[in-house]
Amino acid sequence: MEVESGDLQIVVPGDVVGSTSELQCGQGCFVRGTSIHASVVGKVLVEKSEDKKVTDNNEGGNQPAVLVDSHKPRISILRPQSLVQEVVPKVGDTVTCKVTKVSPRMANVDILCVGPKAVRGNGFRALIRKENVRISEVDKVVITECFRPGDIVRAEVAALGTARSFELTTAKNEYGVITAVCSSSKENMIPISWQEMKCPVTNIVEKRKVAKV
Repeated sequence: MEVESGDLQIVVPGDVVGSTSELQCGQGCFVRGTSIHASVVGKVLVEKSEDKKVTDNNEGGNQPAVLVDSHKPRISILRPQSLVQEVVPKVGDTVTCKVTKVSPRMANVDILCVGPKAVRGNGFRALIRKENVRISEVDKVVITECFRPGDIVRAEVAALGTARSFELTTAKNEYGVITAVCSSSKENMIPISWQEMKCPVTNIVEKRKVAKV
């Protein structure tokens, strides 16, 4: 394998890092449709595979090698320790978080990244209140139809809390669920609208507040 040289790009979960038409999906990535997305915060690494060649077994054996197979480069996301920093969210910051608990009034989450910077340790606790999920029809929001435990969510810090707790909002098109796993197949789901995601294996459709990525 040959590793692509140069500065490595830092990405966070949900970021598009490539296409299946050009790359193989490696560690720290997942496929959604024809796009390859990051599933962890880290640096993009592309490893180039060597072409496989065979030589025609003619008399004298002096025919040039013939290319019979060519592998796509493999893209992976590495998480160097240097990316894990002592960073504290502030109002207006974009954060990546994981849903830990859902109740009728709010979703509890752990903040994993502030921008492209991973948070040390267990991160910061935060919550997304029902009224901060979206801009329109706030009174019709059903939290369990927007988020589920295990979902990876992109949000914005709306207010500072106490004891390492923050209030977040997803009331913009670019905020919401960026990665979700089907409750039946455990496969990564594909967004089909701003409020639905579909399992590519079972075709089950589940409701979410989907981020526009």
